[in-house]
Amino acid sequence: MAAPTTAAELEAEIEATRRQVEAEKTRRRELEAETAQAAKRQKLRVELEKARLRLAAEQAENAREAERRRSFDTDRLPFWMYSVVGAPTHRVMRASSGQSTDCAFDVARGEFVWRITGFSWLKGMLEQDNEDRVVRSLPFPLGDEKFVFHYNPWALEHQRVHGSLAIVLQTEERITLRYRIYVKARSGEFVQWGETRDVVHQGDDEEWGAYGPDAHLPDHPASSLGIFGLSHEELLQSEWVQNDTLTVKFELEVRPDIYANKKMFSLAAEIPESTIVRDTQALFEEGTCSDVRFMVEGEEIEAHSQILSARSEVFRKQLTAGMQESISKVIKIEDCDVPTFQAFLQFLYTDRLPDVQDLLPKGTSSESGNASTSPQLSQIQALMAVSHKYQVKRLQIWCEVKLSEQIDTPHVCGMLRQAHLLQAKQLEQACLGFIRERAAQVLTLPTYIEMVKKWPQIGVKVSLFSAGVAENAALAAIDAMETPQGQQSEQELRAAIEAARRQTEAEEARGAEITVEIAHADERWRLRRELEQMRGRLEQQQTANESQERHRRSVDEDRGRPYVEYPPRKPHIMKARGGTSINCVDTVVRGEHVWRIEGFSWLRGMLKQRQQRFVCSLPFDLGDEMFYFVYSPWEQDLCRQQHQHGSLAILLSTEECLAIRYSIYVKAWNGEFVQWGETCDVVHFGSSIKIRAYGPDVHVEGHPPSSLGVFGLSHEELLQSEWVDNDTLVVKFELEVRPDGGGTSQPLSLVAEAEVPEPTILEDMQALLKEGTCSDVRFMVQGEEIEAHSQILCARSEVLSKQLTAGMQESVSKVIVIEDCEAATFKAFLQFLYTDRLPDAQKEQSWDEENANGSLQLSLVQELLSVSHKYQVKRLQLWCEATLAEEVNVSQVCDILCQAHLLQAKKLEQACLSFIKDNPSRVLTLPAYVELAKKWPEIGLKVHLFTAGVSETEDEKPSEQESEPAAD
Repeated sequence: MAAPTTAAELEAEIEATRRQVEAEKTRRRELEAETAQAAKRQKLRVELEKARLRLAAEQAENAREAERRRSFDTDRLPFWMYSVVGAPTHRVMRASSGQSTDCAFDVARGEFVWRITGFSWLKGMLEQDNEDRVVRSLPFPLGDEKFVFHYNPWALEHQRVHGSLAIVLQTEERITLRYRIYVKARSGEFVQWGETRDVVHQGDDEEWGAYGPDAHLPDHPASSLGIFGLSHEELLQSEWVQNDTLTVKFELEVRPDIYANKKMFSLAAEIPESTIVRDTQALFEEGTCSDVRFMVEGEEIEAHSQILSARSEVFRKQLTAGMQESISKVIKIEDCDVPTFQAFLQFLYTDRLPDVQDLLPKGTSSESGNASTSPQLSQIQALMAVSHKYQVKRLQIWCEVKLSEQIDTPHVCGMLRQAHLLQAKQLEQACLGFIRERAAQVLTLPTYIEMVKKWPQIGVKVSLFSAGVAENAALAAIDAMETPQGQQSEQELRAAIEAARRQTEAEEARGAEITVEIAHADERWRLRRELEQMRGRLEQQQTANESQERHRRSVDEDRGRPYVEYPPRKPHIMKARGGTSINCVDTVVRGEHVWRIEGFSWLRGMLKQRQQRFVCSLPFDLGDEMFYFVYSPWEQDLCRQQHQHGSLAILLSTEECLAIRYSIYVKAWNGEFVQWGETCDVVHFGSSIKIRAYGPDVHVEGHPPSSLGVFGLSHEELLQSEWVDNDTLVVKFELEVRPDGGGTSQPLSLVAEAEVPEPTILEDMQALLKEGTCSDVRFMVQGEEIEAHSQILCARSEVLSKQLTAGMQESVSKVIVIEDCEAATFKAFLQFLYTDRLPDAQKEQSWDEENANGSLQLSLVQELLSVSHKYQVKRLQLWCEATLAEEVNVSQVCDILCQAHLLQAKKLEQACLSFIKDNPSRVLTLPAYVELAKKWPEIGLKVHLFTAGVSETEDEKPSEQESEPAAD
């Protein structure tokens, strides 16, 4: 269907749309009535379900009571006193056991990041709305509930609770909520605001709840209001708002209304934390098994070819592709200093991002140096160069982020040059954005002029980016830049002048026609705007009705609660991460206008001649509005309708509701623009006051400001001051205008564009083992050859380190024969050494699928326990002990106890002895136990003593005789 073009067609379309809006409003009222009925039906269904549950509980309790009565009638013990192994035969004098009561059972945990961009516009946006005083995130589902996060710049009401930043919940369920709130600082670190708090939401008593460090009831004020005790204005100027963005993170744990989960637990030892990063760091610091030397500024730094090959593709090619370095194992570094290269290697070995202070040379502080030579920035730039050279992407991105955070006028040219040469797109975009915002300061720098002379493409990029041209168009312009322009002859110039003259006459004749067309176009524009507004109302009404209809259906189908603010409930979510970005600045338009008043000393006389009180500029179009700038030498009558007075002001006439941010600058004799007054945020309520003036000394009659005139000077004083040069006053206005409308909300990925990727050191190590690159050790296991890397083995196992470095046969042959382990088990052992990741016992069962019962899994873990004990890999050994202790059963307990005794696995041995003590009649009669006691009499003695409640003393140690089997 063609769009209406004439005024009559537009008026007809407006009328049709208006009728549709009325029809949708009628439908909305019908839907609201249907929803109310659906909510009532849902409430009745819930009551019915609760009644059925109470009936089932009463029936179960009656059945237990009847069984108890029958047990007494038949002289039997009550059923809850029966035991699997029968009643005790003697008093228990000493016991060792354990039970786990899990109060965190079914707790759902989640993390949500909320970013509010255009933060300085938030108050204006909410004042424009004139109804709601808070900004809300999108709903965050966790467990069976949905959470919404509120921020109120006035620290006022959140659902009858007052405060600034809060977690808001609406549910009839009774839940326990543990929450932590963090705020992102300029350093990129999230800092906790307030304490970790546990609250119980009494949903049956109070459906709504708002929770936060300063959330309080009106008659119980908080000790400190605002984030970190700051008001909204103070927060805007603080370290917590960067690039006009506030970023907060919520960590939530939600426990439903259920009782604790109880179960027996193993007495096996707790498994230590991963140590692979500490091991590789120690390998670098101690230089054990090093085979590569870096020569940096005359200093020798030892490293390990296998680690380098795993972490950098460039190093892999240097050390394995037949280059000179692969033979000499010496690499000269001529473009980097020692601290920077050591920090680079430290990252390769640990995947830990450096501390900027560690990059500085000894005896240098981050404050030393002048504005043009910051040691901190130069070290980060050097680190970015070396990470780019060796293609270490994660470190390079970190450097880009750090440099982007510290761009300033003295350093922007150096950063932009490096970003251009290294193709660091994120840093380049940040530099170009900085230059666009501060063009007057940067483009006049000698360093910028020198840079553009040497790299003209950068100058073109700056110009095109400032003009908003896309990158592909910018590249085309750069290619065309070097095309030489031909010289024009005198005849060609005369012909061009004649053509321009004829074109000018034609344009002048066309001017009258255009004037008439403009009048018609203005009317069509007004009608199109009215039609667009009507269509917007229609779309809004249709969307609301569709939402209401979906909600009614969800209530009828028991998929939603009887309120319409949030979407229908989704499945139970036990772990969640999410985020929302609220953009208050997405529709903001920005402009700059320079107004020059020449013959300034004649201004008063001219205005008296014309009987006027102020001089006015030409209109300045910005967004959908027109702004005027006015100056009055008498500081009077800037806006007579509102009785506003002042000297220099911005004048606006519109019925729209706008948020405006303005700054006013005056040009001094030295050519510098100096700001007069502060940057101000105001909301223009056009519906009630159409015309209004804004400026530092604008005031209503009877309420004079503290200072009148530009910089507090009268017109006569201003004429004699540094602000009037050659009888000319030059002022500059910087405007930012936000039209009426709420901020746009969208889901936020927790890995933003400029965020540093996750560590990859474990994946790099796993790939090194899998691919066998730079391997120099061979394990022979069951006739199969497995390649490995001596440097990693030495870092991870003291036994293997001695084998490979202490002059043993293996240190020469680099071949180690493994005779007491399956190949699959040894591969799993090596996998742990390279990645520090504990095996998945269920997955490991796929090593051999011939045996279908559970004993296969235990035997694999037992083999892994033996090899980890042999090579003294304590963390893996403790994991095996804990896994076996959880799986002890009648058929396996003798075999596990024997292994625990031989390997001195005390915790596993205790778990086996406890199991035998609890199940003596089932275990002590087993043939396997009889054979075990014959072969290892000391095990039988331990069983007897433990069963009798006697434990081994702390200083008792097994002798060599105890480790020998009994003679047949």
